[in-house]
Amino acid sequence: MKRSVETGGITTASSYKDGDSLSCVNLRRKNGVLKPVKAMKKVGDLYVPTGYSFTAYDIVFKHKLPGGEENYIGVALTNNNDARVFFDVTKESVSLITDYGARINSIEQNGNLLCFISDSEIYYMFWTGSRYVDLGKMPEMVPVKFSAPTLEAKTVEMDITGIDINNDNVRDVITNNLQSAINRARMLELGDNSVFLYDLHFIRYAYKLFDGSYTKLSPPVLIAPPENISSFVQISTADSKTFQITVKRYKLQIDYDFSSIKNYSNIIKSVDIFLSPPLGFASFTDMDAYRAFTYYYYSGMTAGIAYSLVEARSKNTSLMAKRDKKYSPTGVGKFSGGAFASIDGVLKRQDDLAVFRERQLLDYMSKEVNDNSDSVNPMDTLKEMSNFYKVKSIAIYSDATQTQMVFPEDSHIMKGTLNSLATQEELYGNLYYPHSIGGKKTYKYNKNLHLYDLKIKLHSGFNLDMFIWGSNYNGFPGGYRGTLPGQSVQYVFEVTLDTQYGAERVYSHVSIPLKTDSWGGLFMSGFFSYPDSRAKRLVVYAGNTVSNLAGMTRRLDVSLTEHKFLDMAYYVQDNAIPITGYEMTEVTLDESFSKPTYEYRNDTMAVSGNHISFRNVNFYEFNSKILSLGSQSGSLSQNDFGQYPLIAFTENGIFTLSVSTDSDFAYSHIVPALSKSLPANSLSLETPLGAVYFGRSGLSLISGAADLNFGDFLEQNPNSVQLLDRDGAKTGYLDGVLLNYSVSYNDFIRDATQFVYDFREEEIIIFNDERDASGGRIYPFLLVVGIKSKYAYARNETIDGFVSNSFPDTLVIQTVDGQQVIKRLEGVSEEEYVHVSIITRPIRLGTVQYKALRRIIVRGLFLGVRNTGGKQAVALAYAGLDELNFKPLKGLALKDSSLSSGSDGYKDIDFGLTPRSAYRNYIIGFAGTVSDRSEIQYIDFEEQPDYNKKNNIDKMR
Repeated sequence: MKRSVETGGITTASSYKDGDSLSCVNLRRKNGVLKPVKAMKKVGDLYVPTGYSFTAYDIVFKHKLPGGEENYIGVALTNNNDARVFFDVTKESVSLITDYGARINSIEQNGNLLCFISDSEIYYMFWTGSRYVDLGKMPEMVPVKFSAPTLEAKTVEMDITGIDINNDNVRDVITNNLQSAINRARMLELGDNSVFLYDLHFIRYAYKLFDGSYTKLSPPVLIAPPENISSFVQISTADSKTFQITVKRYKLQIDYDFSSIKNYSNIIKSVDIFLSPPLGFASFTDMDAYRAFTYYYYSGMTAGIAYSLVEARSKNTSLMAKRDKKYSPTGVGKFSGGAFASIDGVLKRQDDLAVFRERQLLDYMSKEVNDNSDSVNPMDTLKEMSNFYKVKSIAIYSDATQTQMVFPEDSHIMKGTLNSLATQEELYGNLYYPHSIGGKKTYKYNKNLHLYDLKIKLHSGFNLDMFIWGSNYNGFPGGYRGTLPGQSVQYVFEVTLDTQYGAERVYSHVSIPLKTDSWGGLFMSGFFSYPDSRAKRLVVYAGNTVSNLAGMTRRLDVSLTEHKFLDMAYYVQDNAIPITGYEMTEVTLDESFSKPTYEYRNDTMAVSGNHISFRNVNFYEFNSKILSLGSQSGSLSQNDFGQYPLIAFTENGIFTLSVSTDSDFAYSHIVPALSKSLPANSLSLETPLGAVYFGRSGLSLISGAADLNFGDFLEQNPNSVQLLDRDGAKTGYLDGVLLNYSVSYNDFIRDATQFVYDFREEEIIIFNDERDASGGRIYPFLLVVGIKSKYAYARNETIDGFVSNSFPDTLVIQTVDGQQVIKRLEGVSEEEYVHVSIITRPIRLGTVQYKALRRIIVRGLFLGVRNTGGKQAVALAYAGLDELNFKPLKGLALKDSSLSSGSDGYKDIDFGLTPRSAYRNYIIGFAGTVSDRSEIQYIDFEEQPDYNKKNNIDKMR
């Protein structure tokens, strides 16, 4: 009876089909046959610069430039795991670019920009077209200082002739007339392009990146005019029938120096300034009659006019009496039943008048004054302000130096713009993660960079220069405070955060030279913020030195409040005036403020589209450590378009992240994936068929909602099979000819160093760099698994690793004669000669009964057989009574064959007639160096059962 057995790849499962292999080296299943796998082709050498002791690179990165040029970057780690970065490592002119004082875990590309990712930092490098510029870490926001050195006033007259104070609408009439006069004063002599500020505002600034996004937002800075805001609208009397309304307005002086970020001019395009709407402290659009009356009166109107207005306001005596009782300046008579007294005394008490105006401002900011009004409390607006509108863009140039400018500028903002800020570009939320962030692992998914296994250095949060306000206002003079000019005051900021590890304190330090000009002293904004909503407390210390932080004085100790909209905590002075500091008892701090504080967030993943700005909305937390990320992807280009939702493999489960339709979010939500197993290691791959990972039940693939275990052929350890010589001893001949890699493939994959997907052959190449005690590799081969064929085979080559960012090629690093070289995994088109080897699993021929073989023929095409290097081409047949021990049955040594005619070789390998002994199982082996055009199709067995039914009956008797 003739039986044909199809040959296949490695399997180790208990259940297998005839023809599966115990060992299969350099033979892949393709188009129904086994084809030789070409050896990796060398494409270049890796050079080590002279003067360095290392011999191998730990990371090699292929930087693909937009113009088609390719640069090879090498990273070598020192004994301290510090990274040295080299350029042109494939040329003898290799040169050092920079030293990083940290271990670099991976490199990622965004155009001409390279990101070097360490545990806790990201370093940047930019290709200029001729060289790389090391940019270091992304710089903190450069402080921009604001001041209001000048003030302008405009006055109009308001005629109150004809106002009927007995009219029930007299309050509305007076208020409307006052608002009209204020608006006319604001419009006086503005010209066509002139814009001024009239109120308190918040101002922020941020780096605008090359792609239009923003990062490194400054804290909100409270800006104010150089005079008390309560006197910004002044009302006086010209005569008994006319008021004079004076409206003050101001512009800002902006001081900046961008020279420290000039190297980033290709990445940071500008520093953009964003302004909040007016906070309402000088707004009179919601002025009620009482505020108008008191302003009229205490601004110096005549007694007759005042008396008439008092008569009008007395119609609401209960509200007025309530306010008069709480706020009335010393020596001023109170209203009583419509009567009024001591007006002349008030006009002479200018000091009391100023005090009253200040109280009036506090009254206006309090909620009580608005009990009968629908207006928004300006103090609440100040604390909760979240919308900012672009009003200025300052370009970054390589020659940027210290500069001053005036804002608003006529040439940049047209008339009326500040009255309709909502038409301007808006700064949305807090668009950056404020802490220094790094990760041990990265993943590219639809152009986005994902970091995980995060280590985060908590941000100190304070640069005092960002809060210093450079002008005197609200009655507080500037200048130094008790310290001689020319000396410096040392300030230490302590912020306490509630993290998942408990209370953490971070510190920042600044030394301010004290001068006699407006920048001197602790003259800060009335608004403090820390860019993390978990911050709970802020303490400011001051002193002459910071050695051991001993002997310093606590200047400020306040609680921080979580903002309702922004991811930050804040503190606001109740009266919105500058924080000037106050003396307290001497204190000694136990901690060293210079010690960095870290968070380890193994359960958090950060996502960025531009590799610089990591937005808070794109941080995703899991309930366990993230081991790896993967997806289903059709790799159409290096940007991996067409990927399906991301899959996160964690210690406690497998999750999918659904892509969000909101442009502000990368993903909409996290859902558990359908999985029957947990990941067994930290490796995964994206492939067109699904995300591949090694689970505890074998090599598995998640495709859509299905979790398929296609690696059952490697689930178990291989059976122990002894191939013996004729004398019964274990053969040693196979070591040089038949390459027997029948190892524990579960262990091989579980401890694998890297996976890579070869899209050309739809195969997974698995590399294990485990070493023995002497430093030698335990596994002198690569394991390859075909996804569609569900067959595995080995390549008798070892590598040091893969070249990053080499798609569509798969480039590997290999050490040859002590020097690293780069090879292409998929080989080349030219004909090559490959040493192949196959040892089948025990073949039962469809039954476990005894049977006798008459002939064995390996059907195939064996071209260009070469017996070189002590490797004889052989075909061997073994037979066994059980599935453990096999003795040689027949063997053939193949002679060299020439390819000069293009067809010389062996069409089939015929073992000829075999001994007519009966066995239960057979093993076929073949090894030899052959042309890559060779192929093994199947094996023909002509077998004769050892007995038929009749003989069986006889024997059973």
